Amino acid sequence: MNQDVKISVVIPLHNKGKYVGDTLETIKKQVCHADELIVVNDHSTDNSLEVVVGALSDYKWSYRILNSPRYGVSAARNFGIENSLYDYICFLDADDWWDYDYIQEMKNLILLYPDKAIYGLNFRFANAYAPPRIDSNIRSERQQCRVISNYWNDYIVYTASTVCINKKVLHELGGFDERIKTGQDIDLWYRVLLKYDGAFNEKQLAYYRQDVLGQVSQQNHPIEDNYIFYCDKFNADRGKNADFRKFIDNDIAARLVHYQECAKFFFCREYRRKVLNIRKQIDSTSLSPKSRIRLYFPLLYMVYDKIVHHKNSIS
Repeated sequence: MNQDVKISVVIPLHNKGKYVGDTLETIKKQVCHADELIVVNDHSTDNSLEVVVGALSDYKWSYRILNSPRYGVSAARNFGIENSLYDYICFLDADDWWDYDYIQEMKNLILLYPDKAIYGLNFRFANAYAPPRIDSNIRSERQQCRVISNYWNDYIVYTASTVCINKKVLHELGGFDERIKTGQDIDLWYRVLLKYDGAFNEKQLAYYRQDVLGQVSQQNHPIEDNYIFYCDKFNADRGKNADFRKFIDNDIAARLVHYQECAKFFFCREYRRKVLNIRKQIDSTSLSPKSRIRLYFPLLYMVYDKIVHHKNSIS
């Protein structure tokens, strides 16, 4: 019975008053309720808290609204973990939402693979201005559950709104790295998956809003805020795991090029030094020829890209 699995749901909240009410409505409509709901306010300055209090005024199950003593989404999530009661932690961003049987399916996945560390369900992208849509007719036809033993060669995605992690593992690994402002979630997934297997259900039961104002992925963070600035923590694993080395080298390269393709890279010595310190950790043999050119010859690639775009615009 999935009642034997107890889940705490942690929602970090920062200035999402426009969306969090819809998010909480989908929590209230779950056919299998969350054993504990924790909303962690990350110093919101809009009406987010007022919306949360109103939305949960008729909520029948256990919930708490906490104020994070530290700043940032990683700190908010960690504070929720620290104050949670149960063995499994589901995360949900305050502008995303779940289908009505998300928690039920997550519990079933845990029961199916009780010895795994990280669990995930599939998701769909949604427009930022669309209301939550719960419609089983649009789910993926691939509704298989499986073990993820080599994430680096698989083609699945764990996200901050579709993942559930064993709390013992979170404590062991120190939770989210609070130095990181963008990519802090994948930094944690990588650390978990380097040590433990995961499980995944192909059902699309979560919805990820795109183009939300204030969304971390929509903000231009300095390179020190990106997880790639701290990627040296993975150097030992790079040397031991060829699949991981190729995977993370491509991921870092794809993120790093955006910090190179700007005037600051060519005219600011200190900024350039930081970028090059990250770049030298990448094994170029992991990359495709096109990725190598873009990474190591950014000016040449930028000129080439402009020429291609110009030709396409007049053709």
